[in-house]
Amino acid sequence: MLLEIYGDLVGGVENLRGLPLGEPFRNYATVALSRYDPATATVDDEAALRRALATLTVLIGEGQRLRPILETILTGPEARVAAEHLPYIEHWDAMWHELTRWRRSGGEWGGPFTDELREKAKIGSAEEALAVIGCSGSCCCAVAPCLTWAVLRDILMTSS
Repeated sequence: MLLEIYGDLVGGVENLRGLPLGEPFRNYATVALSRYDPATATVDDEAALRRALATLTVLIGEGQRLRPILETILTGPEARVAAEHLPYIEHWDAMWHELTRWRRSGGEWGGPFTDELREKAKIGSAEEALAVIGCSGSCCCAVAPCLTWAVLRDILMTSS
């Protein structure tokens, strides 16, 4: 679903590379969103709105489910989507499907999307996928990622 949204907003996942995620840009995205008036919007206003929505979607959606993006967001005002983040965003569904299948099978990695993950996202094992989603594997991975406030707290504590 998010892949389709990125297509509509910025022309595809590949166009997220370099998208600013730092606080000044978060604030700008919020302002662009709140100021948007479809009755008076220009082409530039609509482009700014799409970019703002992409920024907020990455911040909220991808920052919650992908640890490398969250760690990048936490680096400060110059944070940007990096090229290495794009395969994780693009292949999230395959990663999640394989982790769910892995968990339900009792720890057997090797389902229908593992070749895709290895080739496209450089994820060759459940442990590597768990690291990308910020999960230890001993919690709720069959239901929802555990990239939660506790993980965020741990990241903040170690970066201080």
